[in-house]
Amino acid sequence: MNTHTTNPRILWILPVILAVMASAAPLSTVQASPPADEGKTLESLYQRELELLSSQEERLQKAAEAASRVEDYIAGQQAKAQTLRKLKGL
Repeated sequence: MNTHTTNPRILWILPVILAVMASAAPLSTVQASPPADEGKTLESLYQRELELLSSQEERLQKAAEAASRVEDYIAGQQAKAQTLRKLKGL
């Protein structure tokens, strides 16, 4: 027979200890200076971000133009409806 029993109240400590140990591990691998090619990588990432922002600006501008055309169309249709109501009233 197994006379050894584990207290369930202390079982939560095991995952906590493992999480603390795992989070502390990357701290020991911090580099003193960045790699030489990091500047090129950052520059290329920056350029890519600028390209994405530019294309996003173009899409937003097109969406604004489309919204303006829809507003003009709605206004025109409302004007036609008012004219039609006036003609029916005469």
